[in-house]
Amino acid sequence: MNDIKNENQTNVRVTRPLLSRKMNYILMGLGILLLLIGFFCLSGGGDVPDEVFDGEIFNTRRTVVAPILLLLGLVAEIVAIMLFLQHDKQEKTDDSFAKTTKADNAENVRTLQENRSYYDEFVQKSQIELEQMRPADLFRYRCKEAIIQVMKPYRQSNNTGCQSVACKKLLSLANQMSNSTELMETAIVFGYGGDFSNIIYEEIDKALQTYCNISIYDVWDYNEKYKEFQLGSSLGLYINSNRLKQVLEKAVTEQRDSAKQQ
Repeated sequence: MNDIKNENQTNVRVTRPLLSRKMNYILMGLGILLLLIGFFCLSGGGDVPDEVFDGEIFNTRRTVVAPILLLLGLVAEIVAIMLFLQHDKQEKTDDSFAKTTKADNAENVRTLQENRSYYDEFVQKSQIELEQMRPADLFRYRCKEAIIQVMKPYRQSNNTGCQSVACKKLLSLANQMSNSTELMETAIVFGYGGDFSNIIYEEIDKALQTYCNISIYDVWDYNEKYKEFQLGSSLGLYINSNRLKQVLEKAVTEQRDSAKQQ
């Protein structure tokens, strides 16, 4: 379990780059400098008597250059202040995100620990025990045994997601089992033909969550978009029927809650 903690229990702390703060101060300093130069360009004159007209007061430096510099200085200060406010808001958002992500990580770690314990606690049964098992339970046991065998090289792998090698191996195994005429005939003979595909995909779904950090629904949705895998129609039936079941259960629960409130 230590490897799970090392992979997932990471402190997520988003920090703002020092460069953005530095640019704020540079922009503010530039604005102050432009304002000072603008006021300096406005200065001068005053030595001529009031009754004498001095045309220099209306020269280009005072009427054009100085106002432009003052305007640029004010714009720079406003932008710098707005960026300061934006950075402060972003830092608060980052702190909130860090706390939320930390909680999500803890939940993910617990789920992975539960799933991996499902495989870690797998015990080889004796021949006598296997003979005493119901055919459906025996088939589930064999599915689990095959998954553990196939996934041995990827036990400590950090390569997760729909494009990972582990995901492709599990889907290949699911296709092999679900397309096996021999297994299907055996399931029908022993009376669990209706649950044959369900057992396979339930075990594959648990393995995908454990080794790839995704569900079988994620794989199906991914493939609907990118058409990367060869997924059998039985998988589509399994997923659609389960999704329909979830929708119906949710509707029944909402109706029951609504009736209680009334």
